[in-house]
Amino acid sequence: MVKLIYTAQKKELIVDGQILDLFEHIEKTNTEKEAFGYLTYLENQNVNGLKLEELYLYDNVPLYIFDRPSIYRKLNGFIFCIMVIRNTQDKISEELEVQTDDDIMAKVCAEVFNIKCEKIDNKKNIPAINKGKLLRRFIRGIGSYCKFLLNNSLLNKKNYKESFLVMSRAADLNPIKGNENEYYDTQLGGVIEKLKKTYNILNIQNLNNKYIIDKTRNYHENFVPFELFVIYKRLTAKKNVNNSLVVDNLIYIDKFDFHFNKLDLRNIMLKYILKDVRKNYYSYLYELILAEKIIKKFKIKKCLVVGEGDRARCFIAAGNRLKIGTYAVQHGIINDTASTYIITSKFKELLVPKHTFLWGDKFKELLISHTNVYNEKNINVVGQVRTDHLVQSGYLKIDKKSGSLKILYATQPFRDLLEPATLMLFKALSLMKDDYELIIKLHPADLSFEFYEKVVEKFQIKNCKMIKDGDLYELIKWSDLVISVHSTVVVEAALMNKPSICILLPKYNDNGGFVKDGVSFGVKDENELLEYMVKINKEEMPLNKDIQNYIHENFYKLDGKVTERIINVIEN
Repeated sequence: MVKLIYTAQKKELIVDGQILDLFEHIEKTNTEKEAFGYLTYLENQNVNGLKLEELYLYDNVPLYIFDRPSIYRKLNGFIFCIMVIRNTQDKISEELEVQTDDDIMAKVCAEVFNIKCEKIDNKKNIPAINKGKLLRRFIRGIGSYCKFLLNNSLLNKKNYKESFLVMSRAADLNPIKGNENEYYDTQLGGVIEKLKKTYNILNIQNLNNKYIIDKTRNYHENFVPFELFVIYKRLTAKKNVNNSLVVDNLIYIDKFDFHFNKLDLRNIMLKYILKDVRKNYYSYLYELILAEKIIKKFKIKKCLVVGEGDRARCFIAAGNRLKIGTYAVQHGIINDTASTYIITSKFKELLVPKHTFLWGDKFKELLISHTNVYNEKNINVVGQVRTDHLVQSGYLKIDKKSGSLKILYATQPFRDLLEPATLMLFKALSLMKDDYELIIKLHPADLSFEFYEKVVEKFQIKNCKMIKDGDLYELIKWSDLVISVHSTVVVEAALMNKPSICILLPKYNDNGGFVKDGVSFGVKDENELLEYMVKINKEEMPLNKDIQNYIHENFYKLDGKVTERIINVIEN
């Protein structure tokens, strides 16, 4: 009997009483590509003359595309667990038994492999959200909405401006130098400021994660909480649906072939991944209908969103159906498995903005070559909006290293990512003889405070601070080294001429391509990590010589004029 321990903190095989590291013993697999390849296989199937995106339409709108990123995220988790069990079984000749605290792994053991699995409870103490803060956010949002209505009314003839809808994200709010108690939208802030001169702005802000609500309280621009839109949706949207426009062929989903590497995943797909698709489709349909209603009611002329996934796509599709100007700003790194962007659809004119603003030519080439929805006409390479702040505030000047090694550790929100990465870092630091200072910069959705406190104490980590908020650019400027798994923080470190290390984990093995592209050094264990930290401290690890070429391909120009280029496209 071989025992597989698969928990947040342990990935081990126990063979004949000997403990083996799971991922040293089994073959590593690019799960992202496996999962995306399987999703593509499902999407390319034709059942009764229909593809997956055609099984549920509303007035010729394929609601599958809105739910696709969520489906892919769930599918990716299942495929990873399947590959772990499959690769483990290939390496052993004995019966396998699993012990796990992961719900997905437990389901895979039962539904796919029918092997014995012991489920361990690993309850997290997640703090309750302060309802008073939510109420104050709502009241403030109602005030912003009233200001928009006043500016939009016929009574305001002298200063009347056309209405412009913006969909922003609370996760993009960050404190900036000189405004320690104020937050700034680092994605759309400058764009909104310039648009306000010409348009009456309705800024609908998505909270993303309720635990970052304090950011929104310290943001001093007008916005309407997306949650109010959701409440309005629940109260009114159902009566606005014209059921005669619904084409529901989800009955055929059972006829799709769900085999993956000779495994039949029908039960997993239908019971867990695709279980609530009709309910999800209706939720997106309600948002699409209400987005159209808002655009009509306030005579919105143009719409700008951050990213193009799920809810933002509802506003884009609504705008396209009503033939207004639609625009989107690239939010994060795009690779060839980015489910939000890598789309092949027969409804291409409806689903993507009239103009998508990309960071660099690399992403333009990727979207044109890997999709049928993007082309030369609907893509504008402008650079990354946040680099305007870097240029204008002098962050791109090179600072010389002095004193002890200053390490900025940028965390991620997922348990199976943050815990092994943190343990690897702290093991390396416990072996380090050189002096260091460590700042742990928590991801906005990272709630694992207790975990960090315990491991800091366990490994006796010295000179360590944990920061939930803070000016990210000031933190990078302070640092001599940035460490993460696949956060875009390492890219911004490269822009500021700071070295970085990506911790390579089996499930998140250089997903952003930062190591492959020479932006960051990659390490697979604490010994490699220690070696790189020592060399960087001694300044024996220079930045990649091709970094300037990388910056040009990925960020176009660092000239402080990205906002200006976006405004020019919108205005013209």
